[in-house]
Parts: sequence; C-alpha cells; structure tokens
Amino acid sequence: MNSIRERTQLLLDRLGRLNEVAEPVRRIFVDGKREQLLAGVDAQGVAFAPLAPSTLRRRNVGPPLVPHGSQSRLITGYVVTVEAHGTELTVDGDWPGLDWVKYHASGTKHMPKRDPGGFREQDKAAAAETVKEFVFK
Repeated sequence: MNSIRERTQLLLDRLGRLNEVAEPVRRIFVDGKREQLLAGVDAQGVAFAPLAPSTLRRRNVGPPLVPHGSQSRLITGYVVTVEAHGTELTVDGDWPGLDWVKYHASGTKHMPKRDPGGFREQDKAAAAETVKEFVFK
C-alpha cells in the first residue's frame, strides 16, 4: 500500500509543478502556428481563400496572410502565454498590437474571411503528450 501512496504523492507533486512544462508547451503552439500559416491553412487545415489577382500583382510571394514567409508580422507578432493554475495549464495565443488581425478573422466587404486563430489538433495532442510525459515520467 505504501508504494501506491508514494506513487500518488509523486504524481500530485508533479501536477503541482506544471509550470515546469509551460515553456515546452508554449513552443509547441508557437511552432504549430508558424507551420499552419506558412501552409496557408486555418487551424482546422482548410486552405485560406486564394489572393485576388490585384493583390498578387503588388505583393511579395508567400501564402495568404504571410507575404514575407517566417518574417511576416502574423508569425513574428504571435504571442502564446502558458500559465499553470494548480493542476491545470491555460494556453492563450494572440497578436497584441496587431489590431488588423480581427479583419482577417471575420472578413470584410472586400476581403474574404481567413481566420488565423485557433490551435491545431496535432498541437493540442503534442502539448497533452508533453504534460502527460512530465506527470507520469
């Protein structure tokens, strides 16, 4: 019985230290967003609407929303925060200071909706696996 109690205590101790996996989890979501945007798809993997011919004539190459590839503001300005609250992690991704992102997310009269927000399922799964490995190691 002592071994079960000890094992349970170890698990509880690790659950109380989830802040130790905050950075690896944050990195998963940052890297995932970069991959997503460079692929020109939303968080569900659906391709963004193609760019208008008039837009293509006056812009750099690159998928919709990221004309400068990895150096585009939508990638460099993306901030993920991961906070531990007891036995729970909260993850938030946003573009602080890039107020124009909301127009892409909702679309406008002259621009189709291309929502860059959300988290990919594979990133959620990778983050959950990272936490699981930490807790049950």
